[in-house]
Amino acid sequence: MALQIRKSLLVQLTSYFSILSVLTIGIVAIAAYIQAKQGITRSIIDRLTVATALKSSELKQWVDNQIQDVLLSSQQPTIRENLVTLLTTDTSESTYQQAELAIGEYLNHWTSIKSNTRDMRITTNASYIVFDLQNPAFKGRYRPNGNPATFFTPDIANTVVPNFYISPKTGKAAITFATPIFDTENIPMGAIAVDLRLGNIDAIIRNNTGLGKTAETYLVGRGKKGPIFISAERKNEKTSDREISSLGIDRAIEGQSGYGLYKNYAGVPVVGVYRWLPDQNLALLAEISQQEAFAPARQLARNIILIGLLSAGVLLIVVYLLSRQIVRPIVTISRAAESLAAGDLNQTVPVMTENEVGLLAQTFNQMATQLKALVEDLEKRVQE
Repeated sequence: MALQIRKSLLVQLTSYFSILSVLTIGIVAIAAYIQAKQGITRSIIDRLTVATALKSSELKQWVDNQIQDVLLSSQQPTIRENLVTLLTTDTSESTYQQAELAIGEYLNHWTSIKSNTRDMRITTNASYIVFDLQNPAFKGRYRPNGNPATFFTPDIANTVVPNFYISPKTGKAAITFATPIFDTENIPMGAIAVDLRLGNIDAIIRNNTGLGKTAETYLVGRGKKGPIFISAERKNEKTSDREISSLGIDRAIEGQSGYGLYKNYAGVPVVGVYRWLPDQNLALLAEISQQEAFAPARQLARNIILIGLLSAGVLLIVVYLLSRQIVRPIVTISRAAESLAAGDLNQTVPVMTENEVGLLAQTFNQMATQLKALVEDLEKRVQE
């Protein structure tokens, strides 16, 4: 019985301490994780917001530079003078061929110094091609300078909104700027259209230095069938065969700006900032995977649990030793009580403390003494 009492008390004390320790450690770890996660989320959103602001500014500067380049090309004397010849001279005449050669040489030189230029062509006011740098066979074809091309005149160059579209040749995002070519009397006699490369946009948008290993910034535009990528996709991500959609993309395409925790177009949980750019008619998104973003919070929780369990283990040993000290006098009293019940009336226990256990020992000794006296008195009476 004494052994059972000792085991029971020790088990109860150590078990209660273990349970309370684990619960406390768990609560502290969860609270620390939640608080750290909230702080990290705010910090990451701030960083992504700054990144999108900087990139939108760089993108606007890039678009403005291309518009100014197109305007500048339309005002070149070489283009103006030779276009007059192309429009007024028969194609079989040498002056026509010389004018065509001069325009070709000039545009080749232009594209060599303007790395963003992919192709240039000149059309009549009726939108028929009179010269195409990359595709000479297109001469004479009808090619409207409006949609999908972004057509503008010098007076609205500062407010033009670019139109990104899917090229029927490449199946990728493209943009074309077109503007009139005026003669010396400021009368439009044709237009110049420039197909641009979007590689520099990718370099601007996809540069994620300092944002994280899984960070991604990209542009999305409004396509005829839904959102389309403007900046190139990552090499290991294939989305061309399915709809491009996410909470961030959908809200940005609707003209909203904001942030949140959601799954990106690839189904990966991310912390994201989305921003609608009305001047470019594009959505800009910056995202980082939640797995990477919240890694410090998870590590903090793991450290708290590990340190807490180690501390609890040490304290458990101390509690066990202290429990034995508490249980020992109780076991002594229990054994004495068993002997007393068996008829040994000479049982007493040492009083080692002045607490409740010591009081119990004193009470037991008094009870044993009184019981012994009572039994002896009864025996005397029986003998008499």
